[in-house]
Amino acid sequence: MRYSDLSARINEKVQPLLVERRFGDVFSALLVLGEHSLPYSGLQEELRNIASERLRSILNRDMIRYLVERVGGRDEPTRVAIQKVGGKDEPARVAIQNMLVFAGSEAVSGLLDAIIEAPEAVTRKNLFNAIVLFGGDARQAVEARIVNPEWYVVRQMVALLGELGDEKSLDAIESAYSNPDPRVKKEVMKTLVKIPSPRSTAFLIKVLDEQDQGLVSQAIISLGMLKDPGSIDVLGRIAVRWEPFADTQDAKREAIKALGIIGDPKGVPYLTNVLFKKAWFGKKTNEEVRSLAAYSLGMIGGQEAFSAIEQVGQNSEGELYITCKRILEGREKNV
Repeated sequence: MRYSDLSARINEKVQPLLVERRFGDVFSALLVLGEHSLPYSGLQEELRNIASERLRSILNRDMIRYLVERVGGRDEPTRVAIQKVGGKDEPARVAIQNMLVFAGSEAVSGLLDAIIEAPEAVTRKNLFNAIVLFGGDARQAVEARIVNPEWYVVRQMVALLGELGDEKSLDAIESAYSNPDPRVKKEVMKTLVKIPSPRSTAFLIKVLDEQDQGLVSQAIISLGMLKDPGSIDVLGRIAVRWEPFADTQDAKREAIKALGIIGDPKGVPYLTNVLFKKAWFGKKTNEEVRSLAAYSLGMIGGQEAFSAIEQVGQNSEGELYITCKRILEGREKNV
């Protein structure tokens, strides 16, 4: 029997089942057609096109909803009893994801609606992973939902845009920062790290003027992860400034760590300034900050950095001494 005739018979049997909404009974046929439509199926292009045509005729709105529910399910089996051309069983969730991508924009809408309503974290994660597979084709639908009144929906959409990683989303991502919930604001800053650009750096630097120190600290962390040398001076000024209150020390600590993560020698003067600075008031806190500076200098490396660590180590004690010694010993092992 020719493949076209076989697929036509499958379609004849499936259509009444769709009318009766017996989607579970249709699922096996979907898996076969979905597998046969893929480039790596081993079938000739003509046969793949026939399988794609049949698959498209079965993927109506209700069937797509059924697949969305299954792809998000906690108990979706890892493998299903369908033999692949290569002799291995097809992972069920992956097969469903492929069919949803094939279904296009209607599947994107269904997945986004489902992720907004999903009560369990594992379901949201599964749906999130499925949406990401659409790549840029999902971007506009995600952006359209970023104006949702619920903060958790906005945060989810921002995270999705970050995973999609398209610079065209920067307008939508930055607009989400106007949401009053700090959890959304922090997600925006985390997301900008996934879309590195001078614009992302500039936005995060502006956040450093916020009064909320939690937001400032997150901006510094994100700047460090972006590793843009253009942020070194502003981070350096935060690192060296005197902070008399404990609630502003976090920003200073994060700035010191960020300079080490960026790893540019331009950060060395700022870090040596911190490393050599002694204080009798708040001595313990100061020693902790100096130890962080030593670690960051060790991450940057170079003669100037290691010379400063060695000099301070010779004239220190306690945690700072141990930190300097450990860094210098590590350098010797790597030489």
